[in-house]
Formats: sequence, C-alpha cells, structure tokens
Amino acid sequence: MMVALPQRLFFDSAGEDVVGKLLRSRRRQAAEAGDGDELRCARCDHLISRTAYRTEINGKHEHQRTNPYGFSFRLGCFSAAPGCTLTGESTAGDTWFAGYRWRIALCGGCQEHMGWGFAGVGPDFYGLVLDYLKQQR
Repeated sequence: MMVALPQRLFFDSAGEDVVGKLLRSRRRQAAEAGDGDELRCARCDHLISRTAYRTEINGKHEHQRTNPYGFSFRLGCFSAAPGCTLTGESTAGDTWFAGYRWRIALCGGCQEHMGWGFAGVGPDFYGLVLDYLKQQR
C-alpha cells in the first residue's frame, strides 16, 4: 500500500517555512544582542551560558528562593545553558515555579552544582545560581 506524504512540512498558511522563519528571527536577535558576555563556572572556568540568554520568568530575570532545607539561592533565569548537564529524574516536588518540573544542572566541566533546568507550562529554562557564575567579556 502506498501512502501519500505531504509535500511540505512546517509551513504556515502563506507557504513560508515556519522553521526557517524561526531560525532567521533567532539569528537576527542574536546579531542585535551580540553573543553577550560569557558566564563561566566560578570554580573551573567552564563556559556555562551567556548574558544574551537571559530571560524572564514570572516577569523577572532574578529570583530569590529557599529550599526545604533552609538554603537560599539567588537565581538568574536563562533560556539556554549549553555548558550544563542535567541529571536526576524530573520532579514537580518543591518546585519554585508553578507548572514546572525540575532537574539538577551541573557544570559540564567540574560537575559542580550550577542550578536547575525547568520544563513545564511555558518555555524550558535554566535557573542558575548567580553566585556560582562569573561574567567574562
């Protein structure tokens, strides 16, 4: 049996390639912002993220949070942290952002705790502990 496949995938009603449009938009945003300053692990100097990846969650980039054990963290929200590795099972328990599940984010260089990766009701993001990062131009 032969199945007819659509000739075009990911096109909007005007026939424009939606993926291509998204990529062009992201490239334009990156070019306008530059790559941003590097954010590196304060312990081993591994590149974690960039200032250009800063994002707002619940209307703010920076959040102060305390875990159930009494440890407080100053988090910055980032849309990407390519220098991090996520580990552990995804959980909604004790989440700091309603509708999001989290996993621990480790430095890809020294495996030190850097923060958390969040996935859920909105775009995925990283909550990185700002005190664990150093900014470099």
